[in-house]
Amino acid sequence: MNSKNKNIKNDLAKNDFSRSSFEFESMIRNLRVPSGKSKEQVWQAIHNRIDSQSSIKIIPIGRIVLKIAASVLLALAFGGSVWILGFEKVTVYSPKGQHITQILPDSSSVQLNADTRISYNKVLWFINRKVYINGEALFKVKKGKRFDVVADLATTSVLGTTFDVYARNGKVKVSCIEGRVSVTNNSSRDKVILTAGFHTQSSSSKITEPTTIIKHDDVAWTYGEFYFTNAPIKEVIKEIERQFNVEIVYKNSSNRFYTGFFNNKDLNTALRLVCIPMEVSYTINGNLIEIK
Repeated sequence: MNSKNKNIKNDLAKNDFSRSSFEFESMIRNLRVPSGKSKEQVWQAIHNRIDSQSSIKIIPIGRIVLKIAASVLLALAFGGSVWILGFEKVTVYSPKGQHITQILPDSSSVQLNADTRISYNKVLWFINRKVYINGEALFKVKKGKRFDVVADLATTSVLGTTFDVYARNGKVKVSCIEGRVSVTNNSSRDKVILTAGFHTQSSSSKITEPTTIIKHDDVAWTYGEFYFTNAPIKEVIKEIERQFNVEIVYKNSSNRFYTGFFNNKDLNTALRLVCIPMEVSYTINGNLIEIK
């Protein structure tokens, strides 16, 4: 390095030092130490002043704005998801002793048996026609996009048809009344195709092959009539409880089966139609019935 460049560098260093010294002297002149302070306390005050100035950080305002905007967008997205998935969920329950009909957003209709619950999302309906069910219902579906009925064990998919779904106590039974439906076991993903006049049942990971149905029997409940063929007596009793909103005590532990029918117009008549062929008696005390 030549002598000229060295002189320039030295002059710049001197200027920096002079500027720093001037700023330091100005800071000292501006310090006002209360009277009665010792020399050590004065110098401690100077050191504290220097430390506080050197710890100041400059945060770009643009970065703060971006962080706030991102937080707002995240909150809006989360809130929108909660609103769509939660608050716009529609749940319909048909209590014991009643049958009700629900019209869906696309004018499809669902007739609910007693003690049946369905749910769907009315905001997402025209993107994804999906109904969740626990109980029994008759669906009359308007033609359009795919329509899914989801039960615990199986999902029924259609484009437009009439079918019945029974989903209770670990069993799903689907009966096709009109058109064509597919039924998929939710666990094994096994699938069967049903045409009008056929039904299938699903339990655990299994699904049965389509079998012929007696058309009237599978939808007779919509008229208040209930038909059984070699059905466990406890299932029959449960249906009576649902249709008349009563509690039945049945302590017989043997596996007995019933073939016959009853309707939901009169409780005494229904009990006689079931109890007399089974050779059992019953007593009624308000809403409590005991079968002996």
